[in-house]
Amino acid sequence: MPVDPERIRLLNAASARENADYVLYWSQANRRAGSNHALAHAAALANAHGLPLLVYEGLTCTHPHANDRSHTFILEGVQNNAHDLAKMRAGYFFYYRARINEPNDLLYRLAARPDGGDGRLSNFSGCQI
Repeated sequence: MPVDPERIRLLNAASARENADYVLYWSQANRRAGSNHALAHAAALANAHGLPLLVYEGLTCTHPHANDRSHTFILEGVQNNAHDLAKMRAGYFFYYRARINEPNDLLYRLAARPDGGDGRLSNFSGCQI
């Protein structure tokens, strides 16, 4: 799915990393693979650079709007997301932080690797706080 350039917003002036091993996409607002413009853009960027696409999706108990309903929705979609992303040949990392004393840094470790992501993309929702 080609992405309309109007949907793409640069959030900083950093250039893509040289010698990157992957493109990292953080799934946070649109959590399904289908009809996901940000994911489509990340896949196109990965393909253009000949890099694999890694998708990170996290769920934490410390989110200000965490509740059983939203957590159930997200957890019920994990298996489908893994299946859909595997069909796209994308790697998928899901991390569930159930307790406040558990680490909350997988995304940051993936993004900070010296040979890590060639661009870090995320879907953005103006409705989220």
